[in-house]
Amino acid sequence: MQKFLVVSRWCCLVIFWGISLCCYAELKLPSFFTDHMVLQREKDIFVWGEATPYALVNVALGEQQKETSADSYGRWKVKFSPLSAGGPYKMFVKSGNESLWVNDILIGEVWLCSGQSNMEFPLKAAQYSEIDIKKADCDKIRLFTVEHAMSHSPEDDLVGDWKVCSSQTVGEFSAVGFYYGKELYDALNVPVGLIHSSWGGTDIESWMSMETMDTFPKYKKLMKYLRVADFESLLQEGKKLQVDFEKAVKEEPGLKEKWFEESYSKADWKVLKVPGLWNNEELIALDGVVWMNCIITIPDSLAGHSAVLSLGQIDDDDITWLNGILVGETKGYDKKRIYTIPEGVLRKGQNELTIRITDTHGNGGCYGDKSQFFLQIQDAMLSLPDTWNYRIAVNSESFNIIQDGPNTFPSRLYNAMIHPLVGYGIRGVIWYQGENNAPRAGEYYKLFPAMINDWRNAWKDSFPFYWVQLANYMQPDSIPMESSWATLRDAQTSALLLPQTGQAVIIDSGDANDIHPKNKRIVGHRLALWALHYDYGMNVNCASPMISSVKRLGNRLRLTFSNVARGLKVHDKYGYVRGIAIAGVDRRYLWAKGYIISENEIEVWNDNVILPCFVRYAWADNPVDANLYNSEGLPVTPFQVFVK
Repeated sequence: MQKFLVVSRWCCLVIFWGISLCCYAELKLPSFFTDHMVLQREKDIFVWGEATPYALVNVALGEQQKETSADSYGRWKVKFSPLSAGGPYKMFVKSGNESLWVNDILIGEVWLCSGQSNMEFPLKAAQYSEIDIKKADCDKIRLFTVEHAMSHSPEDDLVGDWKVCSSQTVGEFSAVGFYYGKELYDALNVPVGLIHSSWGGTDIESWMSMETMDTFPKYKKLMKYLRVADFESLLQEGKKLQVDFEKAVKEEPGLKEKWFEESYSKADWKVLKVPGLWNNEELIALDGVVWMNCIITIPDSLAGHSAVLSLGQIDDDDITWLNGILVGETKGYDKKRIYTIPEGVLRKGQNELTIRITDTHGNGGCYGDKSQFFLQIQDAMLSLPDTWNYRIAVNSESFNIIQDGPNTFPSRLYNAMIHPLVGYGIRGVIWYQGENNAPRAGEYYKLFPAMINDWRNAWKDSFPFYWVQLANYMQPDSIPMESSWATLRDAQTSALLLPQTGQAVIIDSGDANDIHPKNKRIVGHRLALWALHYDYGMNVNCASPMISSVKRLGNRLRLTFSNVARGLKVHDKYGYVRGIAIAGVDRRYLWAKGYIISENEIEVWNDNVILPCFVRYAWADNPVDANLYNSEGLPVTPFQVFVK
């Protein structure tokens, strides 16, 4: 009986404490309502937070004072009238015996900067970082970086804090965001607040709300997973499947059956072009193990000598054999593969090179400049073949792995890194993303405008939305070819049909060997031109030239462009337009010559195309030959057009 009484008293105490906790909540503001914040000028200012349910809450901002009551969940919100640029202001929040102060508040221009790794790319790693960081001190520019987070349901707060821009704080901040904000500040001379919320290597689907993703039939199953009662159990099951996959990688058939031996037949292996990240339909999204093989022919005079084998870079890990002999292995996608071949391994005639590649995330394969793929024997430099054979040993798709990553399910980054910001006053958004969606570029035509509308609907504001078109990347093609990156760029361009949108074209600013080009100054500048012109009324040219019409004249095409400023220009020594291809009804594209014939027209042709029906410009992963600009130095927007 005594034991029962003790337990009963303990239960009563627990119930009492539970009731007390339910009835009391600490007075709180979200993390972005903190010292040094910038509030958007000339728009209604909303401030919200948490308090004890039904408690009175008083909020003062400058000379404005507001009173409200928390709801049954303890949530409250007030609206202040718009303010002009200036400050500093203080904000005071009081409820019952609790109070909060927020100091050093500025009123100015607030922009949300989001996307994947090229938006996340820090200033300290950018091309001009040493110079620009030293000159970065500016107490009127404020920086807020959202910490990485994922959630299967919309969150109300996030982790981050406002920092005053200085040489000590700016190095870790988004380089594109900084250059954009700095140009606005220099032109407007008003405070600028930059909210940076990005995550490298992420799909656009991760940044879209659950309600919007529900409208895409392809994602219904994944969206159902997000809403299961025990989401964590689902992730735990995914971890078990991941263990099974990793075991399969270790025990894969290629190692067991010794595919690296010359005696093992490769007759049924498929064909692949090298160098280049895997980009055919079977390999483009593969995580797993792929074996690659080629034949190198050695002249009699070089047989038997030691050599150096260079394989560029391999994503992610490799083990390499030559004539069945292990010559090297390396882990890591960002390391150059240079292996020493001992004397006696190479023989005259045919030699077999075999590589086992393990890719664990994103694109895989051998990449880098073609000049990095060679076999050096004494003073002789032998280029490796362009055509290799391959065979898949393990593919993660067969394991149906559910991982706890930012791309596993749609909406998880939106829930954790965007949704908490909804309602915070912003002038607009700058966006740099798309590399991760390039393998599925066709889907971007619908996903991208849906995301723009999604964010605008969430804020109930048709704010300006400006983005960066994908830069030039990977090795240039010697002949016109299909390109997933060009298709993604075209999908980005098509989103310009939405009102208050703009695109910074940077096909002249990339790096063939680095998906993260270092020159972020030009990116921030070309984005800022859009805002300065359309949002702040300045007389600057912001839009890259775009194709407006095509007319067939015999075997020639006359192309007319908009946004040419004072006229079209060719930016190289050749004097004619390059990077343009035409095709007849067979859609077999051939390079064409083009000449500027007026300030907004060019004429193109190829004598082997009698009736041109299609024309493309800068249609490649890396359109390095594209040389057509307007007089303001903005490159012509890539395009493909059917000629009626």
